[in-house]
Amino acid sequence: MQTGTGTSTLVLVLTPILALFGAAFGSAVLLWNNARNIKIDNITKERAKWRENVRQKSLDVHKAAISLNGVWLDELHLQFSLILNPEDANDRAILATIRRLKISHDEALLTEFADRVSLLLKHDWERAKWEAKGGDCDFSSDIVPCKPRRGTYEEFTALRVGTSG
Repeated sequence: MQTGTGTSTLVLVLTPILALFGAAFGSAVLLWNNARNIKIDNITKERAKWRENVRQKSLDVHKAAISLNGVWLDELHLQFSLILNPEDANDRAILATIRRLKISHDEALLTEFADRVSLLLKHDWERAKWEAKGGDCDFSSDIVPCKPRRGTYEEFTALRVGTSG
């Protein structure tokens, strides 16, 4: 009869402890999930603002190049240099294209600038969608990338003319 009493005492002691542990664990998971969702929401909104800023500045670059306004192009170059990644070769190429537009505003250079900015915006959009989904990776798959890859302008132009391998 003692064993039955010991077991029921153990159950009486463990039940509230396990319930408390379960509630604490559930609260921790809920808190983590809410913080993650708030972070994703804020980042997504800021990225949308950034993309709109890049679009507007790109239109201004086009207008400045067409009007041969070198002073405005210098100002826009500075503005772009403050919002682009100085360590990224593709971003540096956008800045170099703005500099080249100061010297020449031919159609090919304007198209190159637009294409480079389009690739930047597309990559940022894909990265934002990937991060909003949780940034999950399938390391066992070569088909599903772990993070969206930003294509280069050279790859893009090769696809356009059909010379990609």
